[in-house]
Amino acid sequence: MALHRLSSHDLQKLLKQTRRIYAVTDIQQFPIEIMAVVRELVPCDLVIFEEFHPARRRYFGLIDPPEAHPVKPTSVFEQQLPQYPAIAHWQPSGDAGICKVSSLISRGDWHRLGIHQEFYRLCGVEDQMGFWLAFPKPGFVMSGLNRARRSFNERDRAILKLLRPHLVQAYHNAESASETGAERALMSEAMDSTGNGAVLVGDKNEIMSATPVALALFTKYFPNWRFHAHMPDLVARWLGSQWEALNGDEPASLDAFIIDGPNGRLHARAIFDPSLRRSVLVLREQLGRAADDAMGSQLPPRLRNLLQHIFLGESAKTIAEKLQLSRHTVHQYTKMLYSRMGVGSRGELMARRIAVAGKAEQVVVAST
Repeated sequence: MALHRLSSHDLQKLLKQTRRIYAVTDIQQFPIEIMAVVRELVPCDLVIFEEFHPARRRYFGLIDPPEAHPVKPTSVFEQQLPQYPAIAHWQPSGDAGICKVSSLISRGDWHRLGIHQEFYRLCGVEDQMGFWLAFPKPGFVMSGLNRARRSFNERDRAILKLLRPHLVQAYHNAESASETGAERALMSEAMDSTGNGAVLVGDKNEIMSATPVALALFTKYFPNWRFHAHMPDLVARWLGSQWEALNGDEPASLDAFIIDGPNGRLHARAIFDPSLRRSVLVLREQLGRAADDAMGSQLPPRLRNLLQHIFLGESAKTIAEKLQLSRHTVHQYTKMLYSRMGVGSRGELMARRIAVAGKAEQVVVAST
């Protein structure tokens, strides 16, 4: 079938909405944007976005406008999925084209389907033009435009046929970006929980991202550091020398960066990716006893003991084994410790440790 010839006005609108959907980097926001985009291009009474993705634990259905139906479509779709005309057409055929209900099933057969009786009839829907974005196994990700009468035409199909490949790519882009952000947050939490910090550095020594502990360590050991978009000068010069060693003809012997403070020592090592011209700094602080003693001085013995094990970077499982307690008991004691210290996580506790260490340094300096 020849593609319907679109007007220049339609093509301009299509280009504008394509740019809009590519700008979405949050997979949770993506369904809202896609429904707005398709509705802008193809006027309709109701838009549905349905995702059933067990591998990613995403199960939801959205309707625009939301007041069109009192029940979310997810529960109905799960029950009636085998008889849903578009899914029944797409899965066995592998046809990735735009699917119009009125082309697949007669009005009488459509009315007899359970999915029409339990959902579309209550919304007043007589026709749908749908398309899929992904077919995870098992599962599906699809969107459908709905009208109260059978009126979708070849102009509507042509617009969605041109738009759909971009929606598929934008969906995967948003999914990847969200996963990367979640992974970065998880790594940040894991790094902070050990008391270490991490900094992702660009090719011009700019800080692309940094964990809270890393920023706290830079602030503590470089009190004159103010331009937080870039590395402290001393660290930047050291990092530059490591890049030069890495690029030399001889095998690189990369050094660690160490700087002393009155009550501790900061260690840094770099991990390089020459292909991306990126590096990651891993920061670790070796503290004197003054800071740890200051933090634990007001705690009961059992919580003080737990605090020291956490400062050693030990996991809850290891702490439970060393203290001969159940993991549940360690979890409860940890909650009590966080409450006493006014923090909500290991990362916050480690950042508090750095702040207390700074106060302890002032005491040491004043007494010398």
